[in-house]
Amino acid sequence: LYCFAEKICHVELMDYTMSSIMSNYVKFNRCASPEVMNLVYKSTSCGSKLRLFIARTLHFVIRQHGETGTWPSSELSRVMVGHEDLTLDVLAMMRNRSAEPTDPAKLPKCTFHSHDREYQCRYKDDTP
Repeated sequence: LYCFAEKICHVELMDYTMSSIMSNYVKFNRCASPEVMNLVYKSTSCGSKLRLFIARTLHFVIRQHGETGTWPSSELSRVMVGHEDLTLDVLAMMRNRSAEPTDPAKLPKCTFHSHDREYQCRYKDDTP
């Protein structure tokens, strides 16, 4: 839905969708899978807030999760090799951030919204 909203430049729908994604990832203790990461980078444009969210998710996963579970290095490398933009985005984050990364789904919703800063956001709280 976000990809469609981005293509038609529907900022309110993009913001609602981001809030919904973030709320549901927190509610169900999930994060984007490698398949979702691939789809996002294939279906969105550079500068997309969804791309930023995915890159920050991958950065968080790399730093916080070891070789266990659903995040073995072999799977992560397939995602990164498939999308040079994703690799560059994550490398920039790793080089520019001294603090440990935070789960992006737990950040304020407007971090990944496209609306103006002065806008009174309707989707800053949990969204179904």
